[in-house]
Amino acid sequence: MTATAAAAAVHVHGVELLLRRLLCNAVPLLLLLLLWLFLKMVTFPPPVESKLKTLPLDFAVRVRAWLFLCKLLGYSVIITSARRTAAEQLALHKQDKRNPAPSATNTHLLGIAVDVNFLKAGTIVLRKATEKSLWLNSGVVRAAQLCGISWGGNFSNYYDPVHFQLAS
Repeated sequence: MTATAAAAAVHVHGVELLLRRLLCNAVPLLLLLLLWLFLKMVTFPPPVESKLKTLPLDFAVRVRAWLFLCKLLGYSVIITSARRTAAEQLALHKQDKRNPAPSATNTHLLGIAVDVNFLKAGTIVLRKATEKSLWLNSGVVRAAQLCGISWGGNFSNYYDPVHFQLAS
């Protein structure tokens, strides 16, 4: 493990401990209210904000918290896809049959999934072609899990590392 990866792991662990203390212990209502207000003040570039606005509120709050944690890890984000129409999903399915066809349970149609790329210093470092180990060592996947978001890099039938959805 490189020094940078070790430092990121320590940082992720510290953030994880803080979140566990906040979420698992008896947290005063005032503290939760302050946390919610803080997350409301965290803003992202307009293209990210416009995608977040397409999501149901409960999932949007989780994604906002996750992206804030990723920001603490030194990443910025491009949301390449969020809520999709049935026509958009069908077009993706026609391009690649591994993409699911539109259905009543499709996470993008329901607005409970996002596809993302992550950047460091303006360069995309986590994308669809990125190795699984790099995604896992980045801290991004663990941060998503802490926010109740599951990762498409663990799908059994299709490696889709840019896909994150509401955990079931």
